[in-house]
Amino acid sequence: EYKYEGVIEKDGKKLHKITSKVLSADFTIAADSTLPIKVKSADLKPADENKGVILFDMEWGNIVEQSGLGRVTGDLVFVQGEQEIPATLDLKMESKTENSVAK
Repeated sequence: EYKYEGVIEKDGKKLHKITSKVLSADFTIAADSTLPIKVKSADLKPADENKGVILFDMEWGNIVEQSGLGRVTGDLVFVQGEQEIPATLDLKMESKTENSVAK
């Protein structure tokens, strides 16, 4: 989900701020995968701390900064042959990108 937050000022520039958050998560293995396991069930949920920020410079026409924190947790059950293999996932992803604005 993305939400326009308005104009902010950073380093003397007026930037448009857009926030984001993860609303859902899923885990699948392609039907034609050569892996010896299949996914029986996946009960995954994004954690409350999921957030992202995009700062866009309208004058430059480009993203100046983009950062995000995503965390997904939950339980999965894999199947190999007749055996069920329960698993727990706690995945955290962080990213940050900055672009230099041409003067």
